[in-house]
Amino acid sequence: MDRTYAHLGARLVALGMVAEDRAREVAAPFGDEVLDGYDVREALVGFGVAVSAHTGDLDDLEDAYRVFLEDAAAVGGQRVADVALDGDELSFTWNGKDVVWGIDLDSAEYLDQLTLYERVNELDPADGRVFHALEFEDGDDAVYLLATPAAAAVLREEFGVDFDSAEGE
Repeated sequence: MDRTYAHLGARLVALGMVAEDRAREVAAPFGDEVLDGYDVREALVGFGVAVSAHTGDLDDLEDAYRVFLEDAAAVGGQRVADVALDGDELSFTWNGKDVVWGIDLDSAEYLDQLTLYERVNELDPADGRVFHALEFEDGDDAVYLLATPAAAAVLREEFGVDFDSAEGE
């Protein structure tokens, strides 16, 4: 079977990851377009089950962290507020709890991808879903899929979703 947006959407519905209406809405513009590996990553973000972190240069670093955290909160049904970058500290409120992450500011134009990778699981909801880092190549944005381990395994097998080797998947 071809890997299409419609097929991916239907599978996400069957896995309980998205509502049927959302799956149809996201897949409709693409029809039976076949997904390659990169398209699957972007489609998962579009379906609202993954979040991306831009790896290129940025105009507003604090805003980029805020967008990443807001997207992660939306994907997981959680709350984030008061995102602030002060020197090498990123502070925010996550589900009412104050959080501070040390950020490596080698450049004021790039997200600290290593910190996001190492700490993204602190944002996991308490419902069995966890953020899984997807493998990426230079130039690609980092993508984190929020799924149960079982759902992640299905997406790997059926859609070729490659997880970072450190994930233990």
